[in-house]
Amino acid sequence: MAVRMEAPLVGRSALMDSLDRAVDLAADGRGGAVLLAGEPGIGKTAVAAELARYAAGRGTATVWGACEDGGGAPSLWPWRQVLGERAGTVLGPDGPVGDDARGARLALFDRIAETLLALGPLLVVLDDLQWADPASVLLLGHVAVRARRERLLLVGTYRDVELAADHPLHGLSGLDVVQLGGLTPDGVGALLDRLGGPVGEEPADAVWRRTGGNPFFVQQVARLRAAGGDRGAVPVAVGQLVARRLARLPDPTARLLATAAVLGRRFALRRLAAVDHRPQERLSELLEPAVAARVVTPEEDGEHRFVHDLFREHLLAQLPAGSRARTHLAVARALEGSGYVAELARHYAAALPVGPVEPAVDYAARAGRAAMAELGYEDAVGHLRRAVRLCPDGDARAVGLRLDLAEAQLSAGMREEAVDGFRAVTRASPGPAAAAAAALGLHRAGVRSGDSRRELITLLEHAESALRGEPGAEALRARVLAAWARESADGPDQDVASARDRAREAARVARQAGDRRALATALFARHDVEWAPGTAARRLEIADAMAGAAAAGGDAELEFEALMCRFVALVELADPRAVTALHEAGQAAERSRLPRAGYLVRSREAALALLQGRFEEGERLAQEAAALAAAIGEPDGAGVAGTQRIAAAMTRDGPVGVTRAVEEAGDAALPPELLPHARCFAHLAAGEPAAAAAVLRALPPADALSGYRWQALPGVAFDVELAVAAAVPEVLADRYERLLPYADETVVVGGAVAVLAPVALYLGLAAPTPQRAAEHLRAAVAAAERLGARPVAARARLELGRALLGCEPDREASRQLIAEAGAAAREQGLDRLRDRAEALLAHPGTDRVFHRDGETWTLAFAGRTAHLKDAKGLHDLALLLANPGREIPATRLLSGEDTPAPGSDELADGPARAAYRARLDRLDTEITEAREGGHATALARAQDERDALIAELRHAYGLGGRRRRLGDEGERARTTVTARIRDTLRRIDGAHPELGAHLSASVTTGRVCAYRPAEPVHWQL
Repeated sequence: MAVRMEAPLVGRSALMDSLDRAVDLAADGRGGAVLLAGEPGIGKTAVAAELARYAAGRGTATVWGACEDGGGAPSLWPWRQVLGERAGTVLGPDGPVGDDARGARLALFDRIAETLLALGPLLVVLDDLQWADPASVLLLGHVAVRARRERLLLVGTYRDVELAADHPLHGLSGLDVVQLGGLTPDGVGALLDRLGGPVGEEPADAVWRRTGGNPFFVQQVARLRAAGGDRGAVPVAVGQLVARRLARLPDPTARLLATAAVLGRRFALRRLAAVDHRPQERLSELLEPAVAARVVTPEEDGEHRFVHDLFREHLLAQLPAGSRARTHLAVARALEGSGYVAELARHYAAALPVGPVEPAVDYAARAGRAAMAELGYEDAVGHLRRAVRLCPDGDARAVGLRLDLAEAQLSAGMREEAVDGFRAVTRASPGPAAAAAAALGLHRAGVRSGDSRRELITLLEHAESALRGEPGAEALRARVLAAWARESADGPDQDVASARDRAREAARVARQAGDRRALATALFARHDVEWAPGTAARRLEIADAMAGAAAAGGDAELEFEALMCRFVALVELADPRAVTALHEAGQAAERSRLPRAGYLVRSREAALALLQGRFEEGERLAQEAAALAAAIGEPDGAGVAGTQRIAAAMTRDGPVGVTRAVEEAGDAALPPELLPHARCFAHLAAGEPAAAAAVLRALPPADALSGYRWQALPGVAFDVELAVAAAVPEVLADRYERLLPYADETVVVGGAVAVLAPVALYLGLAAPTPQRAAEHLRAAVAAAERLGARPVAARARLELGRALLGCEPDREASRQLIAEAGAAAREQGLDRLRDRAEALLAHPGTDRVFHRDGETWTLAFAGRTAHLKDAKGLHDLALLLANPGREIPATRLLSGEDTPAPGSDELADGPARAAYRARLDRLDTEITEAREGGHATALARAQDERDALIAELRHAYGLGGRRRRLGDEGERARTTVTARIRDTLRRIDGAHPELGAHLSASVTTGRVCAYRPAEPVHWQL
């Protein structure tokens, strides 16, 4: 460890000790980033320079980069300086940006980070970040994250008092920020002593009061005092202080500096000579007084630099507007042919109105396109916005410039502005190619889920029609057809049949054009159009064809997408090759160097880890994926992370976990049609199965509600989970038939952002008989084991053991399965599943059955089984048995109403609300038919459900009606419920004396009813 023998910077010893430790940690592989903030002259650069001196003694090299004021420098300018001779190789784009502009930039950022990490131990200093382009700030944040476990320390300086409210530095997080303040009075005295020279009789504390301890001001005081200056000049504005120093320079030197100030903070003599029209030797002579006065300083590369920007800013402010514009024009003309398009664009724009408009537009457009090629999207937006603004009305370039600007805005994450730009192009009656490009841009920007796509579909339709017969437009037409197919495949304007036809036509047109890349795009669209339950095998074939076309067309991104499609299809088929497919997709992502591809792989690695019970690893991968999504602006990132939390919570903690996860993730984690399911889970978590059952009965199947075919199976799986927990057999019977065609597949959410379980598991849960349940659950165990899904396999074994209890006299095999499930659950930390297994082993459940199947109840207890016809009293007892030890009001048993606490979110809207109304209509019809037909049992059941549903709707939608008088209602409920429970107990006693005796001793009735067994009893309900 290096030791600092002296403290060259006055008043900064504690700060330097802290920064020295940061250098030491970085040398040991624990790097990071530190920002030094403060006003001009406070000593930020001096601190960084002193740190570099310490780093050199530690064996750590230092590289510097400085930002330029005025916006004329190329994108990533300070990083170009840091990279030095490596800049051309590292910053050169791999090819066209394509549709993944954000991803391409993150790939560039990774290359820069890897280059710097390879040079470690290394100290990188970035000076004057208040002038940094947005891309440079984003890169700083990216490299800072990578540096935390590497031998790299980043130090940035910026003027916080000059930082705009929208400056990208405000968006950085996780970086240490050191606010440099002024020196203390003692520190000012020490600095004055070190500077030497007469300072008059003014004491150090007076200088401290006048200067605020700003080291630059203190130094100026010393120099001005040495020059006989007025001591009263110190506390005035910085500009006045700078003006006094500049006033001491010869007039020719001051005028030359004004011209140099237009060139920038750094300026080369050759450029200055080209503008000033005098030999470089003469200019060098004229600059000597400024060098001596430390206004400018010569650099090693032959350029000069203003020692402090305050000098340059003051010189620019003193130039009259016309003179300043003419100087900019002269600089621009001198730069012609240099290739510095960004500087040319800045100077020509600043030369207006003195200079011509034409080159200002031309160079702004060229600078914007160059910035796009260099992945500097925000810079590109600035240049192209200027080009659009300056372009004269009626200019033929206007449409192209607007398209370029919208593309840059979309790449920079300015979606709304991009959409406005693309729409403006469509309203400008552009040619076929421009109209198609605008429509494709809107397609890339996307439409919010649930919103109508009709406007975009119409634009794509018109664009496709206009491209027919256009020479050389076949590949573009294929892309438009593919986009049209995707937009019409799902959502409120869904037309699957037409979408399928367009996807096929896109492939045909692409083949006819001989464009393999366009063919891969068309096949991608066809894959998405075909995406629905039961299509995995067919989509697997499409994915393979797409991969071949993408490879032949040299499109690494589409090849990666094809491999991801293959992975998803194999997961749906419960094919163990899915694990290998994801690995291959990961390798393709690395080859493509596209960060979005890396995000997709990382998020699916998280899904696979969670499926396989590697919860800690899965949560870490999910967090990494969410961070990547935020970095590249992936719109579905938050939804994917929330969905994965919900799926993991369902596996580990059941309804309580799901409810907690939904609260944490918010609505983004669930499509709107599944929000009522979240409400059901909340009821179950609160111990309100009747309320959950009422909601579930009122809803149509999730696959009928979903506007997106690939979301259908997860919703049906949720239906089954809820119907099992809330004991709704009619829902189970319906969902069983809906799931049966997909018995050999797996339930996945979206593109395998979460994998729930094999369909066979849900079939086993919903099966009408134990024998059929066992058949499905054996298949579920096998499918889960093929995928390495240990938590699912454990649950399937437990459910299989329970099913076998009901169909095998010899229960040893059942107990073995349950014991294996419990051991696996214990090993994986699945506490809820473990508790269920232990309860079944302690109380085998063979004798504790209180279950309804249609009109018949199965009652098993103490080795005897009986069957009774349905009655209200049996429903009352089932609810009491489901809540042992809990007092349940008789009013709830009578009406089903158990009003939740106010303030809950609305259950749902749209399709769900309509479903409630439809269910009420059906119940009214059933009640009428049952009453007319004399079917007392059916009548009671329908009335119970209607009462529960109305109670739920009253909570969810605030339906009208006065509160009932609790006294009268409670008394009526007490007498009615007590009578029907006692009647049912008499019936049970006659059919099953052991159970009748147990229930008579354990059940109490009255205004509140309860089931309080002497010993805990675990019921299969």
